[in-house]
Order: sequence, then structure tokens, then C-alpha cells
Amino acid sequence: MAWKKIKIYLILIAFALVSIFLWNKSATLTGFDFWKMRIVSIITLTFFGGGGLFMAYKEISLKHKGKKVIEFTDEGIIFGTEKSIPWRNINGFSWQSFGDMILIYTKNPEQEIAQEKNRFKRKVMQFNLNYTGALYAFSTSQMEGSKDQILDLCEMELKRHTEN
Repeated sequence: MAWKKIKIYLILIAFALVSIFLWNKSATLTGFDFWKMRIVSIITLTFFGGGGLFMAYKEISLKHKGKKVIEFTDEGIIFGTEKSIPWRNINGFSWQSFGDMILIYTKNPEQEIAQEKNRFKRKVMQFNLNYTGALYAFSTSQMEGSKDQILDLCEMELKRHTEN
């Protein structure tokens, strides 16, 4: 496991432990409202503990299926076990500092949004397009290599598959 992943999991575990501590000590901590401490504890455990469990579940399920977070194939880019984005639909990539994300720019994003059947996914895609200018993005925080290396790899793969 890469050092970045270990660091993220340790931070999530620390937040989960703090939330459990707050839950147990909320009655004895002076100067803090009992119910506010309980609410903070529940929210912290839900988001950090639940988020950590979800990340671990996704990683384990991908490894069990022999998949990676992102795969480059001759047809396009595949995110885990989900959607494939064909190379012919990709315009380019860029790095967004917020969240260490690599954005994937497509040639006709409005058409892709219109073709999406799931209403929730359509809303998320529209939000992403309005906020970042791209429909798709993936985080580099849990991937091996620096963000620049990953971005260079994406651009190299795009060039290799679109020059034909």
C-alpha cells in the first residue's frame, strides 16, 4: 500500500477515534453543551468513519475484481468497474488543486448529460460542468506517483490513442 493511502487512512482513523472520545466524554467535559458534543461526534463519525470505510470497501472490491482505480485501455479510460470514456470523446486533461483532482474534458458534455438516464447523476454532471468545466474527474491523492506524473501519463495516453 502506498504511503499516501496509509496517511489518509490514519487521518480518518484519528478523526473516528476523536469522535468516539467526544461521544464518551460529552457528559463530563465542562464548558461544552452535552447535545452539541453528541451531534459533533455523530457527524464526525459519520463522515470520517463512514468515508474511511467506504474508501476501504471500494479499494478492497476493486482489488478483489482485479481492477484499478483508473485504467487506460485501447477503447478509453475506465474508472474502477464503472463507466468507460472513449478516447475519441476526450479533449484533454488538467490538474485542479482543490482535492488533488485531474479533470477530464470531453468534446460534447451537454450531450453526455442529456444521455444520462439517472437523474441524480445528471445533476452531479451538470454541477461538475458548471463548477470545473469538466464532467469527469478523479483524485490523485490515493494513487502512486505525483500529480504531475499522473497528468503526464494521461496526456501521453490520450496522444497515443488519438494520433491514429
